[in-house]
Amino acid sequence: MRKSLFLLWLALTPPSWSQVLTLDEVLRQATANHPKMRTINLIEELAEAKVTEKEGAFDPSLMLGGEQLRYQSASDPGKPKFAEEQLAAVQIQDVAGWKLISGWRRNRDQVKSPESLTGEGGEFFVELKMPLLRGLGVNEKQTALEMAKAARLQARAAGRAIRLQTLLATSLAYWEWAAACSEYHLLERNLQLARVRANQVSERVRAGDLPRVDELEARQELQRREEALAKAERNVQKSAIKLSLYLWNSQGQPQVLPAPGQAVLLLPDEPSLKAPGRPDVGLAEDASAQEVAQSEIEALETRPELIEVRFQRQVVELDRKLAENDRLPALDLTISPGLDTGAKNIQYSYKLGLLLTIPLANRSADGRLQAAQLKSDKLDLDQINEIQRILSEVRDAASALQTSHGRWKPALRSYQLAVQLEEAERLKFSLGDSTLFLVNQRERASLAEGQKLIEIILDSQRARSALSAAAGRL
Repeated sequence: MRKSLFLLWLALTPPSWSQVLTLDEVLRQATANHPKMRTINLIEELAEAKVTEKEGAFDPSLMLGGEQLRYQSASDPGKPKFAEEQLAAVQIQDVAGWKLISGWRRNRDQVKSPESLTGEGGEFFVELKMPLLRGLGVNEKQTALEMAKAARLQARAAGRAIRLQTLLATSLAYWEWAAACSEYHLLERNLQLARVRANQVSERVRAGDLPRVDELEARQELQRREEALAKAERNVQKSAIKLSLYLWNSQGQPQVLPAPGQAVLLLPDEPSLKAPGRPDVGLAEDASAQEVAQSEIEALETRPELIEVRFQRQVVELDRKLAENDRLPALDLTISPGLDTGAKNIQYSYKLGLLLTIPLANRSADGRLQAAQLKSDKLDLDQINEIQRILSEVRDAASALQTSHGRWKPALRSYQLAVQLEEAERLKFSLGDSTLFLVNQRERASLAEGQKLIEIILDSQRARSALSAAAGRL
């Protein structure tokens, strides 16, 4: 039953060049449609929303109000007095710390403070409050806004990290699937040889040309290879399911499982193993010393870990500036010219004030300043560590790629010799000069060498993908 289902799966997508699923196509689908990739824009939009939120602290506001007072006067106990106060103004504040209020106020009747009385028409005024030392240019609201703007770097780093992780995982899943399909193809060929020979041996046993034990051995070998093919079938299905995690359509729905007929083949350089209409993929391109050096430069410029460190530095610097500013005395200036109108007005009015506040201790600001310096020292160490780790990733991937190229030629030559020995042994067996045991041993040896070559190609493609990710090029 399981075998029939697998054959049905194979038949759903007959192998043809137009249906071959390439790595570029898989990466394109993952980039455009994978849910994790879609979150990148959301992360960046969230950072922009935080900036808008912090900018809201400086939004202008309209103030409207009025009061009616009934109170007892100290000069005439037991008799109520009445007053009326009205206000309409617009308030504007800037990131530099100053605040501007412009509007109209009217205080009439028997106000509690005679100095607050206005003309019948009310007073039109402008009031400017400005810090001259602490809070000028650097303050909590301004720092919060600058941190929100700096968080765009963090959002970019988070998006870049998601992209690299997702596309690297996609590439590795793709090559594992291709390798599983290639090994299945190799084992299928090996099984076909055993089937043909089992039938031939049975005929020769019936003709009295071979002993009965050879037929038993041929059948045993056939069963052994069928079991190996069933295991390879499971590996194909498992790798296809893993790859399908990265295949999504434009509606945000997962695609159907990729069929084995869509896989490129990572097969040894042997014409008899080639599949019509199926492209072959060999070793990934080797990494030259120049490419490794360029990859290191690109990694240091684009890797999200270092972008995150830069963001943390900006945050620490903003904390440091705020702490230094908070150590200053507070010197606040208030200027408010006005125009009194209506009956009993005094025409021009003004208010001018200056308030100096000198802190007797600055332990809060001093502690934050010290913490900022310690955080800066820690970031220096973190940056050194990240740089070394990133460079080691680039060099390790390049080393793995170079090693696979170094293994390829001797492994290929060993496989070619194993195939020649296999063919020679089969010829000797057909001429009666060898045994079935030796033929099986030769075929097992060539199969093992073929599997080793597939593994080397897989290692090289993995290393190439890892190098691209380490350099930040995915």
